[in-house]
Amino acid sequence: MSEIKMTTPGEWIVSTANMGNIVVIVSETQQVIALFGHIDDANANEHIANAALFAVSKNMLDALIDIQTQLIDPGTDEVDLNAINELNSGILAKLVNEAGEEI
Repeated sequence: MSEIKMTTPGEWIVSTANMGNIVVIVSETQQVIALFGHIDDANANEHIANAALFAVSKNMLDALIDIQTQLIDPGTDEVDLNAINELNSGILAKLVNEAGEEI
């Protein structure tokens, strides 16, 4: 079975660099993925939080695919809860880092 990639390669990050006051999601190659509004308006924190959640969405998708693979793989006798926990911890850490807030 071939692996299907539904997202651009590499990490997505929240950025305002070289974009004026616009909150954007960019790929590692600086490809603009999404725009989320201005950082100088009344909803700036909301734009940044939404962008951070969007930026980790591809990591969440990858984690869900990995979890599903473990759960339905007939060759697997047990589920590696430590690996699943590491995936989840990594996603939460990235979300906190992108949003600039503590959970």
